[in-house]
Amino acid sequence: MKRFLGLLVVFFSVSSANATTKTIGIVDVEKVDEFSFAVFATDGEIYEIDQDFGLTLEQAIEAKNNQEKVEVEISEFSDTEDVLGVRSKILDVRRMSLKTDAADAPMSTSKLFYNDGLLMNDYITNFRDSGRVDQVFNAQRTDVRKKSQCYNRAHVWSWEMRRFTEGGRVVQPGKMWLYFTRKYIRAYRYKWWFHVAPFVQLNGQDTVMDRKFLRGPINRKGWTDFFVQSKQLCPVVTRYSSYRNNPYEGHCFLMRTSVHYYQPYQAENLETGRGQEQTGWQTWELKRAYRDGIGRRARVPSL
Repeated sequence: MKRFLGLLVVFFSVSSANATTKTIGIVDVEKVDEFSFAVFATDGEIYEIDQDFGLTLEQAIEAKNNQEKVEVEISEFSDTEDVLGVRSKILDVRRMSLKTDAADAPMSTSKLFYNDGLLMNDYITNFRDSGRVDQVFNAQRTDVRKKSQCYNRAHVWSWEMRRFTEGGRVVQPGKMWLYFTRKYIRAYRYKWWFHVAPFVQLNGQDTVMDRKFLRGPINRKGWTDFFVQSKQLCPVVTRYSSYRNNPYEGHCFLMRTSVHYYQPYQAENLETGRGQEQTGWQTWELKRAYRDGIGRRARVPSL
């Protein structure tokens, strides 16, 4: 009996050592099969909760309904740098008294009539020389946190591109958002529901700057092919609802926005009239991006 208890202690010590804790918001909870549920998180990842973890599942659903942040303990067998890796398992959920960014976002003060130009509301630098694009790409910092969120990396990289000028203006990228449909997520048991990276233009063609995963600037199709195993063409949409309302149409959607859109909820809330147009850099977003994307001691550089 003592030997058995000793083995249990060792087992739980190993389990705890192989787990990590992080804070997320929950966008959706969906049944995967008779054994597990998928949890769509604000960090872009999809986690799983076993059916047997009834209380944990209940807490996740309540947090989603109340738009609360949660602290989750997750298994560590998923590497976010491996785009084909397996999903992490949620082992425990602790609800927090904090609301998610989407819940705390300022409400629209006017009934703005939505139009497609509200997302692309600032200039995107158009380069004429591919060598110059390579130079900007290679200047993107690589000291990001291993578990950093894509939207934080994209914001940091975009801010620091302002060190360069092109045609007499500060270099300014846009954001390229890749949304994976439920059809694709189910077919490949994929672990992300969205990804984002900065993009510029090279002779009028969109060129994505995703130094976390790629070795150089790349066109839209090359970028999506890296993440979408089926290599299906991802239609470019101008409304978040085109993705949200068509979960089983194709495998993916692309959405282009100006650099000022930080997280997906901003595009969604703008369209539904619950949020505001993003027209400039926000100090809190930059501080959050550097803290969560680079490290707690990271500071936003003056450019």
